[in-house]
Amino acid sequence: MATKTFEIIDFSKIQSFSVKVTEEIGEKYLLDFLRTSLENQIDVGKNSKFYYHYIFSSLSYEIIYFNESVKQSIPEPFIFIEECGVDTKELFITQNYFCLFDSKVLILYKDIQNILQEDVQTYIEQLYKIKIDNVTLVDNEKYVQAKNKFLLQTQKYSFNFHPLKKDNSFKIFFLYFFLISIAFLVLLYVTTNTEQHTITKSEDIPLYEKGYKKLYSIYKKSEEKSINSSIEFFDYIASYNIFIEKLNYKNGILNIILEDTNRKKLLQTISNYTKTIKVRSIQFDKSTNRYKMDIAIDVKK
Repeated sequence: MATKTFEIIDFSKIQSFSVKVTEEIGEKYLLDFLRTSLENQIDVGKNSKFYYHYIFSSLSYEIIYFNESVKQSIPEPFIFIEECGVDTKELFITQNYFCLFDSKVLILYKDIQNILQEDVQTYIEQLYKIKIDNVTLVDNEKYVQAKNKFLLQTQKYSFNFHPLKKDNSFKIFFLYFFLISIAFLVLLYVTTNTEQHTITKSEDIPLYEKGYKKLYSIYKKSEEKSINSSIEFFDYIASYNIFIEKLNYKNGILNIILEDTNRKKLLQTISNYTKTIKVRSIQFDKSTNRYKMDIAIDVKK
């Protein structure tokens, strides 16, 4: 049986991100949430992939992002997996980065940047509240040994690398018919309301009335032509009956804080929306027993 050839992706082509949360996100919404977080920070390539691990002690998702140039590609930090113990937390420190494994699972990777090698362990233990069992300073000789050892054992490993772009062909097909229906309804509305110049909202959801009035006052003072996109988003939010706590518009960007008692409903709302939504944060407000999600939408697109 022929041995597969693997390409090790150099550390310089890998990026790492941390996404802070107030609690672990359910599996149903997790990948969409992480994709949204990444897409708002990087330029997504055709072969973009990411790997993540949730660290409970720091309430953060640690993400590794890379472009897969060939089918069998593995980011460089994974080569140290063969050097790890089964039930230990192993830290490997190179001149350029450090990576932490827990029972042979990569849980953290970061560029060293301004951190001294001798301070890395303290940095991790204080910031992530993780007790490290063993620390290895990796020189060139140890790096080559670890790489060669890993390449001989790759067949026994399987890593969860997720594509950053989803196959949205069905959603696009569905969206086409949805937009046709919306266009017809909008045309009907405009035809029957040509003399109406104020933005209103049906009485069954009064909590959006202030939001619509503020939108109208904003656009009335400007020459922006993106009001239809903004109203479309308000209609979308209204369908989920989610409260809009704050609203601000500047340079074509809607800055909104959404509020609801159901965290999953907030995540589902942004995952299903057709336009890109930048999620700044999602926090639980103990004083109101409600979740608050801070988002931004470019309504000019």
